Amino acid sequence: FFGRNQFILISPFLIRTLPSTKSGTSLAVSTRVGNLLGAQLPEHARIASNVGILFAIVFGLFNSIILLVFKDVWGYLFTSDPAVVVLVAAILPLCALFQVADGLAGIGGGVLRGMGRQTIGAALNLVAYYGCALPLGTWLTFQMDWGLKGLWTGLFVALFVIGAGETVFICTTDWDKEIKRCMDRVRCDGDFSDSDTVTDVV
Repeated sequence: FFGRNQFILISPFLIRTLPSTKSGTSLAVSTRVGNLLGAQLPEHARIASNVGILFAIVFGLFNSIILLVFKDVWGYLFTSDPAVVVLVAAILPLCALFQVADGLAGIGGGVLRGMGRQTIGAALNLVAYYGCALPLGTWLTFQMDWGLKGLWTGLFVALFVIGAGETVFICTTDWDKEIKRCMDRVRCDGDFSDSDTVTDVV
């Protein structure tokens, strides 16, 4: 009983001990893509976004390999209870499965922010977590008696939907049109700022 409770407590940290550059890379790609769009360099923006996606895949695979290779001893980072270590070893393949999807979701979100397409990411997150992960995870956990594996499976499906959706959107983007959208927004913001200035003076 206590072993299982201990496992539930440490399960969110199973993959937090892995080296992660997702957040930093997401911010860097977001800034880079935004600057390149503002500079009207569509090909450079496309390359920057593709490099970010490639980095997510490579680093995700690297973390997946680490988890799979060391799954039988990974639990000892958190506890000396053999029962908990066995539970950790059973769940780590699922954790390894969504490393690439998690990276794509995070870094793809950064690219979308740089493009000013946050609504796409928001819609994907809403559908993935509340439309897919929540009902699927609940059903697998309580109806199919998958236990914690059911929750992790729901999370994997959500991250896969987000990562795949963002990647497809980015890879099919017309970057010349994105430049036009960017310039239109800049002009609109400039006109709005000028209007505010005149109003303030009056």
